[in-house]
Amino acid sequence: MAKKGQTITRYSHNPLAKKFKCPQCGKWFRTLQGLSGHVRFKHGEYDKKESVVDRLIEIEEKKVRLAAWGQGLGLSTATIEARQQILTDWARLLEYCRSFDVNLSDEDFKSYVIRSYHPQSR
Repeated sequence: MAKKGQTITRYSHNPLAKKFKCPQCGKWFRTLQGLSGHVRFKHGEYDKKESVVDRLIEIEEKKVRLAAWGQGLGLSTATIEARQQILTDWARLLEYCRSFDVNLSDEDFKSYVIRSYHPQSR
């Protein structure tokens, strides 16, 4: 218990001491949040690369969802088909890049979609 006029700190006497160890690679971190972020980005889902086949299946599912979503918004058939064509072209690009052992990321997909919808942004 702190005496009158004293404050209690959250850290030990050495705030720079690294107290949390990664169970997978043994790297040490000062905070639990640091360890959590490390595990998520270095050992978690962000480090895993999906197979191209899985991604192609996901694209086909997205095309179906896009059609239902577009109809729900009242978009024209031509608009929905144009947006589905963008996904079809992305699938072809994934297959093409696979032949060169290039794995495109979700960030690449986002950039591709934005540029497809807005050709002037190229």
